[in-house]
Amino acid sequence: MWPAIKPDGDDNKITNTYRYKWLNANVSLNARTVNDPLFRGIGLGYRMLNLASRMDGRKWCEIQSSMSKFNGFAHKAGYQFVASSPSKFYDKGMEFYGKWFESNPVDQVALLAELDSMSPAVRERTLKEMRAFYWKHSALEKTGNNRNKGTSRVDAMEGKELIKNINQLAFPVRCLVHTETLTQDALSRNVCR
Repeated sequence: MWPAIKPDGDDNKITNTYRYKWLNANVSLNARTVNDPLFRGIGLGYRMLNLASRMDGRKWCEIQSSMSKFNGFAHKAGYQFVASSPSKFYDKGMEFYGKWFESNPVDQVALLAELDSMSPAVRERTLKEMRAFYWKHSALEKTGNNRNKGTSRVDAMEGKELIKNINQLAFPVRCLVHTETLTQDALSRNVCR
């Protein structure tokens, strides 16, 4: 996305430190926005996302949302999709799903139904392989508060959570907004109907 700050192998501690300080100072990430069901359908969510993005004060704001493919939520808040590039785990994810499932890899409902229809022995073997795949490729499970937990968190995951997490690794959807373009005007164009 920003080729001028991409690591290139000739980096040193100073450039690495500066690069990530710049990113932390200029880019924010919204990983999830959830509304109470009582307030869904009235336009509150995208208005709050727009407001929070403007109040954060950073130049760029990114939202990661699998539902953005189906719901105009991020667009209504003023976000724009960035040029699509496959995840570095896209090919590995497709290969993994091709080996263990017949369903379309992005159809989480079909994957879960297929997993549930497997015999107990095959299902357990598939879950074991899913846990191993997710653990191997997930930085989330090896950093932050999870870094000292080993595989215990992943070992406790059931099929639904594993499918969701593997899909977020292999098929992420990202929207990006330059916060100076977010205005009250973006909200007035999206009147709740």
